[in-house]
Amino acid sequence: MDKLKFDITFNRNRYSVFIDWGVSHKFRNKNQAKAFIKKFRDVIHDNVLILGAIQSQLVAIRNLYYPFFNLMTKRDLKICIEDFEQSYYFIYGNLAGDNHVQFNQIRVSFNCVQSLLDCLKKDAQVNKRKVMLAQLYPLQKMYDLVLSSYANDIRGLTDGVSYRTELKTINPLDETKNEPKHSIRRQTAS
Repeated sequence: MDKLKFDITFNRNRYSVFIDWGVSHKFRNKNQAKAFIKKFRDVIHDNVLILGAIQSQLVAIRNLYYPFFNLMTKRDLKICIEDFEQSYYFIYGNLAGDNHVQFNQIRVSFNCVQSLLDCLKKDAQVNKRKVMLAQLYPLQKMYDLVLSSYANDIRGLTDGVSYRTELKTINPLDETKNEPKHSIRRQTAS
């Protein structure tokens, strides 16, 4: 698999790694910059691969129910899938020679998956396809988790929290700390 390319520049006694438009991180030595690049690549790589897996599951659901969609829904789904494939290609394409296109395309890829989910859910709700809705709810939850994980991981890298080193365990059976939460699905069904 292609690797994201980052250049380390030296300016005013500091090493810099440029991430996105106007966003750069400065380091005292080159080893710190290389370590940051390695962690940053891991964050991007992990989250983008999971996003691709979610999108492929959505395409499988689309293919399963394709004969039942109306013409407008078919067109909307086709546009969402083509947009995702194009943006996903540009993430690792590095066509501009710098990193500006890549991170914009990651945001576009997240938006395309959300659009695809919304389009499928809308059709399932309008046409009362309960099985399709049951397949889409876990994918929506997974998408939300990946999106928040991506945002937290990127923020953690810039705040000095190490990625993949600290494991936090949550005990779902401990009711003293966690209040019972009601499912959104149950609220809308009644």
